[in-house]
Amino acid sequence: MDLISVFRVLILVFATICVVEVIASVCWWPIYFRRGVQIYHREIRGELESTRELSGITDCSNSGFRFRSVNTHEVMFRDPLIHFSFRATPVMHGLLSYDGSKFELTALANWTPLSFGALVMMFGILAIVATEFTALFLLAPFVALWMWSYQAEKRQLDDLVDEITANLKTNTAVMS
Repeated sequence: MDLISVFRVLILVFATICVVEVIASVCWWPIYFRRGVQIYHREIRGELESTRELSGITDCSNSGFRFRSVNTHEVMFRDPLIHFSFRATPVMHGLLSYDGSKFELTALANWTPLSFGALVMMFGILAIVATEFTALFLLAPFVALWMWSYQAEKRQLDDLVDEITANLKTNTAVMS
């Protein structure tokens, strides 16, 4: 197999991953929101007001995420698929769960940026072999964009944690 064929296969794999991820996200497949590479995790100990439910908190959230209830104790979240303003590239999705005494917020890496990163790394490796330092110019912008997007979404998740904390019985929530 020649080099061009390898890249065609890699691009086909990348396109397939993108399509499957969009379908999993749009259809709210629970396995997509429960399994993956964990890149953010927070626990908040505390109890909800007796009149509040988990879905009630997420329904009025200003975090920018879209939510879908799995059951009374779990809510999946993701970024909207279409943005009409320039924002960071979505790099995570996840699950918010509540067991009566604590909340657990777990964010997983989106498959598309990870697979795109692998594709860029493959091109980068070939560039290193061919031209040494040119590869750094290919990889640096991708890594910078991913880190900027991660930080932007981490701020959104921190805002969601603040919203949850504000809905607890006491303001003595313990976060870890």
